[in-house]
Amino acid sequence: MSQTVVGSRLTWIDANRFYAACGVVMIHCATDAAGGPFSEYEMADRVAPAILRALATISSSELFLLLSLFLIALKIDRRPLSYTSVILFQIERLTVPLIVWSIFYAFFKLIKARDFGYEQPLINQLHEWNSWVDYLLLGNAQYHLHFLPTMFFLVLFYPAMRAAIRWPALILVVLPMLYTMNWIQVWLWERIDDPYTREYLVFMVKILGYTSYGIAAFALYGIWKRSLGSEDCRHLFRFLLILALVAFLAKLTYIANSVLAGQWINNQGASRFADLLLPIIVFSMFLMGQHREWSSLYSRFAKLTYGVYLIHPAWIDAFDTVLKRSVSIQIQHPIWIVLAKYMLVLPLSFATVYLISKSRLTAWIVGVGPVPFLSKFISGRHLTHEKDIESR
Repeated sequence: MSQTVVGSRLTWIDANRFYAACGVVMIHCATDAAGGPFSEYEMADRVAPAILRALATISSSELFLLLSLFLIALKIDRRPLSYTSVILFQIERLTVPLIVWSIFYAFFKLIKARDFGYEQPLINQLHEWNSWVDYLLLGNAQYHLHFLPTMFFLVLFYPAMRAAIRWPALILVVLPMLYTMNWIQVWLWERIDDPYTREYLVFMVKILGYTSYGIAAFALYGIWKRSLGSEDCRHLFRFLLILALVAFLAKLTYIANSVLAGQWINNQGASRFADLLLPIIVFSMFLMGQHREWSSLYSRFAKLTYGVYLIHPAWIDAFDTVLKRSVSIQIQHPIWIVLAKYMLVLPLSFATVYLISKSRLTAWIVGVGPVPFLSKFISGRHLTHEKDIESR
């Protein structure tokens, strides 16, 4: 199979991971300090940040789910592993960092909260045991940590996903599964009054619905395994590009309505399904680029992307806090706030993860290498971290 490989790494996957990380950082940079669409500014000033965010949401956390599940499909297909080995590895890879980062963000976000006037509600949460349960089961300590428990619970269902390697046409179940998931979640929001009960029911439905991403990832691995030629990849890439453009147009309708309203409105209809399907389309487009000459730099940066995902909200909070405290810095237009934040947060996140990854004692916090005190208890150590992304 002719495709760009650096060492034992597939560079098209690494390129996808790099751009996905850049996109996720932009998603969180392209809002005001409260996560809104700069509602205190004029409508015309809100347009550019909203469009940037729409472009960035092509690389959502769901794309990271697909990447991770594709690599799991690759690993278990090449080396028969017991269910226990796979789950223990995910505990090390996901659950332990979730505990560490939940504790970190539970207290770190108090710094920003003090300046923006919502410190006391967060302090109250720290004294409530159910808040800590939410942090660990739902990833509620910070807005991005939901990825870790979601990914862990999805992996529990990976045996049901394996059929898609042999029968890639099963990817078609994604459409009815995501539609049903969204319909049930809307029904729950309308009929369950207790927020605690509703949140957990919505999360459980999300996990079942998101198994369709796992099926899609395993199906796409099955397609990749069959060695598509470069000509076939070019034709399929053009087809997928049309799908991506149509989906993005649907997203723009949501952005337009949010800009007009000055707040993020309920996302339903075509724009909602565009959000849900674009990660699969984009991942498939990168898969069709497997024969391209990707730079080896992508492989260097890709090792840091998991850590960048975990740490970038800390730098965003730091930026928002400094901007709030500074009387000498006056930025008049939201787009300049977004660009300044992004140009600082992205490189600082990569640099921080790189420094943390240099020590074996701390590298595991950002997903580079095993957890030192757990390694001897985790079976199947041949299911390695970064170096297990191999060529065919």
